[in-house]
Amino acid sequence: MKKNITAIFLSALLIICTTCPVHATTYTDDGTATTLVTAEIPSSFSIVLPATVSLTDPDEDSEYTGSYTIGAKGNLNITKKIVCSPTANTFTMTGNGGGNVTASIEQNDYEWVNASPGQHQKRITDTESSGSYSGFSTISGDISATITDAGVYNGNMEFTFYLTDI
Repeated sequence: MKKNITAIFLSALLIICTTCPVHATTYTDDGTATTLVTAEIPSSFSIVLPATVSLTDPDEDSEYTGSYTIGAKGNLNITKKIVCSPTANTFTMTGNGGGNVTASIEQNDYEWVNASPGQHQKRITDTESSGSYSGFSTISGDISATITDAGVYNGNMEFTFYLTDI
């Protein structure tokens, strides 16, 4: 019996709660009133990363270097930022002869914002007008490795990117 009374009470409460408008105001006189209308548009973004980066040694001093560009575009809330950076400052390149070298990465900027940029940041609306990064806000980085033995060297540089609060 006690379970039946509880079930009837909860059913009646559910019916009452679903028929009453939330935060509604009742007016009984002539007049005017305002209603708050809201919309929430979530932040969204796209990242462009290079497929390959070739290192060269123009000075023939065994210091191989290369540059890369990454791009971001999106619709960012003023309270959000896009972060994109190498996962580590170094990675290993393996030669076809079995030798390994360590490549170093330097990327000074790594965040995009929709506000005045601070340290290590770039404004998402500062976009390129032509080329393969057209419509993207770009950041550049450099890779270097000392390679003395002849051969073909390969390694994978990994990036981490995400949307987060400022």
